[in-house]
Amino acid sequence: MLYERINDLPILGSKEYLEYKEPLIESPKNDYDWCLYFGSGVPIDGHPLERQCNMQGCAECDSNNVKVIYAKWSVSVHSGDSYYDYEVVCEDCGKFTARSFNEND
Repeated sequence: MLYERINDLPILGSKEYLEYKEPLIESPKNDYDWCLYFGSGVPIDGHPLERQCNMQGCAECDSNNVKVIYAKWSVSVHSGDSYYDYEVVCEDCGKFTARSFNEND
């Protein structure tokens, strides 16, 4: 099931996302069953989890002019189901779109 939320501020990424010196920071804990990336933002087509998370643009204005500021993929060791969370900021309207979904629904 896909959960989608539009906000004026980030809810998954850091509210201080623009203070990151790097557009894409990889968590040092990334492994075969868990990946986390955050930062000041990269376009969808430049994000390592683009295909795994089926990333899309802004839910407010339908623009694809967005930057991914947070993305996480994980696999449950109990069920084997995959879970995805990501957040984009729209360069056109300024809104944040957070999406979460899992493969078990």
